[in-house]
Amino acid sequence: MFNLKRILAAGVLSVAAVSTASANQVVLDSFDYPFGGAANTPFNLSLDLAADGTGSFAQDREVSPDGIVDATLLINQDNNPVGNASARAGGGSLFLAMDPGVNASLGLFYSNPAALPAALGGDLSVLEDLTNDGASDSFYFDVSSIDLSFSLELFVISNLADLANPGFFNSLYQNGTGYDTAFLRGLNGVSYTTINSTTEVGLGDPAETITASFNSFNTDTTAANFEQVTGIFALITSSSGATDLAIDEVGVVPEPATLALFGLGLLGLGVARRRKI
Repeated sequence: MFNLKRILAAGVLSVAAVSTASANQVVLDSFDYPFGGAANTPFNLSLDLAADGTGSFAQDREVSPDGIVDATLLINQDNNPVGNASARAGGGSLFLAMDPGVNASLGLFYSNPAALPAALGGDLSVLEDLTNDGASDSFYFDVSSIDLSFSLELFVISNLADLANPGFFNSLYQNGTGYDTAFLRGLNGVSYTTINSTTEVGLGDPAETITASFNSFNTDTTAANFEQVTGIFALITSSSGATDLAIDEVGVVPEPATLALFGLGLLGLGVARRRKI
């Protein structure tokens, strides 16, 4: 496990807000997987720019065996620095760590295979309702540790046609360049928001909870239907270099009376545990 400083993030962009963790939350993923290899861990990525990179670019990508989680860690910066970056999920946290002078990003694409067209083994009747019939209205992110700033771009997708296109991911992710979020924003059925953490707060304090209301999401074409979600894309970046970040939980609030969520993977649903507060 990384030796991360217990310094917490509190600065949040626009309509996102920071609040104290509440029992009135549903944990979509606690990252409570045992370490121990691909069979038990959604991903365990690492990069050495000098050894793995071509020029100033290096990447490491893993797709979970069930196809739900597609994770790519990359370094893309000028001056061809020498350094390392790593990302892993397990033991109750999502970790992202960078050496001094290294600016890395972690892209996480989650899809629900059951919601894809029948030709791809899916069932069009299975679509995820993140609002739980109107009972839930926001995401939360439990940030337990950070020592420098980071940015989280979050996309909610309810576009079956584009998501099922075999060329979709190749359009979203350009090898040698990175993620093309402008491509994603230009699709129908996509809504997005950005959360920026710019403030270092406390040392050894309990986790801060960053919340982002569904109403805070923007759209460039037609909005995503939060009641019929087929995928989620998250892009975590840092332009500061040497950032160490840990996120303990992701969920939606408030807690509904009943919970029947299918499993979007890391930011989705399926291996949830309820935190006792």
